[in-house]
Amino acid sequence: MVRRAQPALVPAFESELLSSIAIAMGRRRKAIGHKSKGITMEREADSDGYERLNIKVRTTSARPARLTLSVWSDGLMWFSGAQSGPSRRGGWRFMLTFHGDVGSLTPEEVANTFEASLGCVYGDEVDPDQATARLLAVWKHAGPEIERDDNAREL
Repeated sequence: MVRRAQPALVPAFESELLSSIAIAMGRRRKAIGHKSKGITMEREADSDGYERLNIKVRTTSARPARLTLSVWSDGLMWFSGAQSGPSRRGGWRFMLTFHGDVGSLTPEEVANTFEASLGCVYGDEVDPDQATARLLAVWKHAGPEIERDDNAREL
């Protein structure tokens, strides 16, 4: 198996899955950067030795959005997508969080899916209902299960 050099700023992992996803995301860094203030990737490990890859992006639109993807070494994932509300009111115009499993996806599919998520939330005229539906459609291969917050108010 031929290994390519890891792009700069890609954390090193013991997990082959996380390493491959981080490298694939690193290859998409420039494309993702066109609609964002940059991408951050970090390695996190707990005391039991489980590794996690955390990926965060913030968009550059007038109404910024935040995307976060966390992937564990067993392929389980957690995603959060949110767009800021009007500055005078604060809060979130919309927020979606779900968990799923990317174990059946290739690292390139995970990177492309995350990049496609940016298109769902980028811009000032994003409809919250459409953004939620589009994000769930983009991540359908990961089997998203929405996390419900009983204290959240309906928009």
